[in-house]
Amino acid sequence: MFDFFYKLRNRNKKKGFTLIELIIVIAILAILAAILVPSMIGYQREARTAVAQANARTVYSAAAAAEAFMQTRGGAAAAIALTEISTAYVDPLPASPSFAQYVANLLGQNFNGFITVTVDTTDNHITGTTWQETDTSTTIGTYTP
Repeated sequence: MFDFFYKLRNRNKKKGFTLIELIIVIAILAILAAILVPSMIGYQREARTAVAQANARTVYSAAAAAEAFMQTRGGAAAAIALTEISTAYVDPLPASPSFAQYVANLLGQNFNGFITVTVDTTDNHITGTTWQETDTSTTIGTYTP
């Protein structure tokens, strides 16, 4: 007799989740994703901007070194707009390289991107640099000392 009541009581126990419970969990996860995804996109944008700024500083360092090299040789730095660094790279460097060739070689052939170096021709010093990714035109880093 006891066995009969035990089986009767336990026959209505759930063996899994109901459809309503699953829908509620999925809705909660969708709400959390809707909150988190825009903030993660913002972090990616900030990271790309930081990389662009760091690359612009690297371009400035290379251009300053090239400017010093050109001044020791009696030449002058010139404003350059290199379309892509890897294509401007020349190995080996010629005996009297241009300012653009020297900057490209200092950056190396693995440094990819579009760069612009602005030079004040009256004082012959670099006033600023910009760097832009090769695959997009939205991330531009600038550096002005």
